[in-house]
Amino acid sequence: MTAGPVLVRCHGAMPRCWRATFDVARAPRLLIAQHLLLGINAHVNYDLPQVLVELAPEANELARLRPDFDAVNDVLAETLPIVLKSLGTVTRWVNLAAAAGGGKAFDFSLTVARSRAWSAAVRLQHLDSEARRADVAELDRLVAVLAYIVAHPTPPLSWSVAVARRLEERNSSIVVNKLLGHLA
Repeated sequence: MTAGPVLVRCHGAMPRCWRATFDVARAPRLLIAQHLLLGINAHVNYDLPQVLVELAPEANELARLRPDFDAVNDVLAETLPIVLKSLGTVTRWVNLAAAAGGGKAFDFSLTVARSRAWSAAVRLQHLDSEARRADVAELDRLVAVLAYIVAHPTPPLSWSVAVARRLEERNSSIVVNKLLGHLA
């Protein structure tokens, strides 16, 4: 998982949301999908709005990035079936969930997260540096809370997680190799 340039820029301290992500990622009981969602959460909800503002410091420049931003959304939507198929090699429950509409739910969640990232970038861009720091700190806090929610779902979802865990490959070397396509 790559934390991106935002980590380096945080006055030597790791943002709370990334610290929460790494803290909860150590739990051996997490599903593979939870690990992926943890990284996506911190990257999309925290890093992405700030990177957009860095790339387009003036308000009119942000609007110029929108077509590229939307193009990435399209690529993500197009690759989702490939990602789900790959995940299905190590998590038998993913295929069942995708067949029952879970793929659409994941795509919807990513679309919503990226839409909120864009809105956060627009909001950040219009703030002075002090207000921007405060807004980023609040964003960091909220994304950290989301990491804990992803890692600790409540019933009835937690019951599904417990069942899904039994349908996953637990050997991390095998998981990585299969996801990278090194094993048949």
